[in-house]
Amino acid sequence: MKRSRETLALLLLLILGLVPRLVFVTTFPTIPFSDFKIMVLFGQYFHDHGIFTNGWFWEYFNPGLPVILSGLFGIFPGSDPQSVARLATAVACGLLPILPFLIWRGVLPFWVRLLTGASLALWPGQIFFSGVVAQDNWVLLPTDRKSVV
Repeated sequence: MKRSRETLALLLLLILGLVPRLVFVTTFPTIPFSDFKIMVLFGQYFHDHGIFTNGWFWEYFNPGLPVILSGLFGIFPGSDPQSVARLATAVACGLLPILPFLIWRGVLPFWVRLLTGASLALWPGQIFFSGVVAQDNWVLLPTDRKSVV
């Protein structure tokens, strides 16, 4: 019974985290510009030329997000790179609500973990900016994990 309650809550948090973000970013797509556009271009550059390549991007930007994007561009060839990057960012942000629910298991009561995850899932700022292809959105997952442990 307890395991099914945990599984159901986890599924609920996944739905609450992913569905609003994916609906929002497909209805109101954020067009990458400035540094955000360069993240997509850097990912395309890695995809086209390989990770061990030279380029001016290295002087100004961290290669973490572009490496992930280059892998996604390989998985979805022929797709619009901006759309792939936007949807991948929304998914990464949508997974954030499950972290406190899972990490705090055995530490805090079920209802606190569920309320925390639901609050993160439905936080308007997280939904509105989840389609912005920024390094800041991608570091939320590892940063949140470290802050709650």
